[in-house]
Amino acid sequence: MLDNITIDQLRVFIAAAEEGSFSAAGRKLHKVQSAISYAISNLEENLGVHLFDRSKRSPQLTIIGEQMLKRANIIVAQVEQLHLHAHSLHQSMETDLCICIDSMFPLNILPKVCSEFKFVFPNIPLSIYTEDKKTIKERIQKQTCHLGFICSENDLLEPFLSKEIGSVHMTCAVSPKHRLAQKKDILNTDLLDELQIQVNDLESKDLKKSQLSNRSWTINNFICQRELLKSGIGWGLIPKHLIVEDLKLKSLIDIDLQDLKPQTTNIPIVALCKKDTPLGPSAIWLLEKMEHSLNSDKNI
Repeated sequence: MLDNITIDQLRVFIAAAEEGSFSAAGRKLHKVQSAISYAISNLEENLGVHLFDRSKRSPQLTIIGEQMLKRANIIVAQVEQLHLHAHSLHQSMETDLCICIDSMFPLNILPKVCSEFKFVFPNIPLSIYTEDKKTIKERIQKQTCHLGFICSENDLLEPFLSKEIGSVHMTCAVSPKHRLAQKKDILNTDLLDELQIQVNDLESKDLKKSQLSNRSWTINNFICQRELLKSGIGWGLIPKHLIVEDLKLKSLIDIDLQDLKPQTTNIPIVALCKKDTPLGPSAIWLLEKMEHSLNSDKNI
């Protein structure tokens, strides 16, 4: 008997429960009341239970009916998801989307972009991983990631399809307690004897280019660098978007180097994917939104 249950019967049952009467359910579903009554009677017969108490003026859900309503909603939602999934496959839509970002990527743009993604592509699961640059490239090559976002020079990404979509502004930051904070018109030569705190998530070429002091410490993440800078141990080049609040609170200050080269303070943000694997519609949409957000946010 269970094989005779239809999705249409479940939809009628849900509508009758939500609208409070068979006639209201009929109006909602554009069916005559007799069709609603017939569908619910057949559903009750197939299930072997009474879903509604018809002894009152308006049918009321029985205790069993209340429990069955929860299950009916789940089943109908799953069937609708199945239809949408099939439609996505027919339209060459991805069944899922995985992106990887490096530690320098401005995370503050993600909430808005992801919120819009959820609305536009409600049936596509999105996975986001923060990885080092080497791992991002490996995952794209192995096709365990569709789209990567790396803050690095474009010429380091030759094996991939890549596009520069923005840049991260690096600022020279120190604690107000540091002696560099007391100086004005600082030149690169003033940094030679100061301890520089560097992050090794940059590619080796970038790391060497950004070393301006004779003495340096190397760590593997910007969170640690930020805390060391706040302690006054040394100075460092750090993405400005990571220390916006520190600058407001004056726990860090940015120093203006007179002869710092632009390529040292502006690191390109590059999107990359596998050359022989075209991006699907949701990945293309996400890429365009990321680019727009990166170029609209003044704190990056």
